Amino acid sequence: MQSNLPKNKILAFLIYGLIFLPFTTPWYRFLFLLLGLMLGLVLLIIDERVLHHKYNDQLVTDNEDGNSKKSVFLATRSSLFLLVLAPLAIFVVTSTSSAIGIGFVLGLVLGLVHEMWLFRNLTKKFSNRFLSQLKVNSTATLVTKITLGYSLFFFLISLWTLLKR
Repeated sequence: MQSNLPKNKILAFLIYGLIFLPFTTPWYRFLFLLLGLMLGLVLLIIDERVLHHKYNDQLVTDNEDGNSKKSVFLATRSSLFLLVLAPLAIFVVTSTSSAIGIGFVLGLVLGLVHEMWLFRNLTKKFSNRFLSQLKVNSTATLVTKITLGYSLFFFLISLWTLLKR
């Protein structure tokens, strides 16, 4: 699954980016938006594969079958990052005219929503990936609410971006 993940994400990002093609008036702004989307994707992938070694030690957690397993804290998947990204995304999408910046923020949110949907049925993995800083018992209902809430947020900022063009 790990080796196919970037290919699936790249395809999802390109399909999502094509939605903006008819709505972006100067053609080069569309290229900047696509560049921003890809930069958001690249940041998420680089954080997962390279950057976490710089700021993180391996954490040992218990696996579902009782065995110890190493898990990694990812800054771009932390609950604090998710909370801060929402107002930042609203600011960038509504108040700036930088196509690269808007694409970057949309790319980050799309990547996170994509991962949330991938892990939504795996409550323990979802909790370890996105809610590791919170002291709450994650349930399937909580995971579903978070996934649907962030998906709705992504839909609204995408719609705003389309209408703003």
